[in-house]
Amino acid sequence: MQPRIQYARSADGARIAYWALGSGPAFVHLTPGTTDIEGEWEIPECRRWYEQLASRWTLVRYNTRGEGHSDYLISDNILEDHVTDIEAVIDAATADRCVLFGTWYGGPVAITYAVRHPERVSHLILLNTFASGSQWSRQAEMVAASSLVDKDWITFTEAVAHVILGWSEGEPARRYAELLRKGNTPEYTHNFYAQVNRWDVSPLLEMVAVPTLVLHRRQHTLGLDVARGLAKEIPNSTLVILEGSSMAPYLGDTGALLGAIEEFTATAGSPAGGHDTGLTDREIEVLRLVAAGRSNREIAGELSISINTVDRHVSNIFVKIGASNRVEAASFAVRRRLA
Repeated sequence: MQPRIQYARSADGARIAYWALGSGPAFVHLTPGTTDIEGEWEIPECRRWYEQLASRWTLVRYNTRGEGHSDYLISDNILEDHVTDIEAVIDAATADRCVLFGTWYGGPVAITYAVRHPERVSHLILLNTFASGSQWSRQAEMVAASSLVDKDWITFTEAVAHVILGWSEGEPARRYAELLRKGNTPEYTHNFYAQVNRWDVSPLLEMVAVPTLVLHRRQHTLGLDVARGLAKEIPNSTLVILEGSSMAPYLGDTGALLGAIEEFTATAGSPAGGHDTGLTDREIEVLRLVAAGRSNREIAGELSISINTVDRHVSNIFVKIGASNRVEAASFAVRRRLA
């Protein structure tokens, strides 16, 4: 049965369409493309993928503003708007922490949200994505396809569908192209592409404080160097290379993809040393140094990370353990035998 579409209200008043399916911990699925969440259900491969996820989690899927059933708004800061949209959806759909799954251009949005709201994210999973829009836009196939947006809307959607899903995907690409035309307009898409080219969340990577899995399909045109760069810059992240070339999670070897996600969510982020603190391994390290009386600058030097990253870790630690200052944090560490 097709999920019932609901609406969340963003901080600036936009109505954001979403649906939720299944039971268990929340799994928030950012967009695999600028499509329509109702129409996606009509693609058999996509529906099977969602049903597999919903058999393990409460799957939450939504349209950002400007797409599908969400309010149609043309903005000059789409990245910030998309973060505002996901804030609204997560607040409306779940009261607990969630697995956050960002694919393609949803990756920078997921990274930004995870840095700003680590208390709401249990695991961050990134698939075939990037930190800098230039990494995405420089691909020859995307350059060629993007040039058609204002010239031939139908040809553009057919071309970009094959770029995203893979050139060997005939019927799935045709259906996806139909969804692109149903869920978007040339005006929105032109503005969107122009802005994504300028996105760059690279400075945020070292601030990610939640367990992170970087997934990438080996033959994807984005290139393995992009995935390796993400895994290198995100602290305590895990990189898994999968075979295949499709951007879409629901095509190719979905069994291997789902298996990697299940294994990661079952094992990553477990409390260090058996202590039930909810802190990541890196946060445990920082907390121990806080308890030892080290300043943030001293901690940065000892762990070879930036002062901004330490500031972020300390702030996250305070939120997670309910401390309002360093003395209370040190006392917590002593009680939990972490110091």
